[in-house]
Amino acid sequence: MSKSINNKTHRRIVECALKLFREEGYDNVTIQEICQNSKITKSTFYYHFPSKESLIEEFTEQTSRTTQENFAEILALESNILQLWAIFNSYIKKNNEYGSSVVGQVYRTFLSTCDETDFPKYLILFNTVVILIEKAQKSGEIQNMSQPEQIAEALYYGSRGIVYSWAAGQGGFCLQEKFKNLFNGLLLPVKAHTISFEETNDQEKK
Repeated sequence: MSKSINNKTHRRIVECALKLFREEGYDNVTIQEICQNSKITKSTFYYHFPSKESLIEEFTEQTSRTTQENFAEILALESNILQLWAIFNSYIKKNNEYGSSVVGQVYRTFLSTCDETDFPKYLILFNTVVILIEKAQKSGEIQNMSQPEQIAEALYYGSRGIVYSWAAGQGGFCLQEKFKNLFNGLLLPVKAHTISFEETNDQEKK
């Protein structure tokens, strides 16, 4: 089997699984259903994934890849505060795309396997967030003059808390609105750089 066919099959499995998880809930979907909807055999599924749970790792990796793929576009934005927001908004959009059932399973998997590498400073783009916060402080875009790494950690922990509550409540509130409040409350941007809900919607449409 060629690599291109392998990749197409891999993507099809992921896309079909995500659709089923969103429609029926992660716990209610079987590997057999995923195979039927993907038009593959069980042996093909297990060639790509050792278990249903391993699909969750794929979703987590996709979130990181998406942010990295958009990195050049993010850094082209006009201010440090907008670049910071774009990084977190990419995370918001992926969570909305996956839905609360899948995100809830991501957290269950995380809680059963987490170790020191899950600490924020090991996360992809953490150092970039720290640098952008420091630059925003120096340029006068934000008023919070705490250590940039401390602010970045607070943003990451706060973000996870919001998403966990959203998943536990089956998506019962708007992620963008809660993230906007966290972002503005922690960074204390000057008025000209405050992230408005209109801006969160504008970036969501892009």
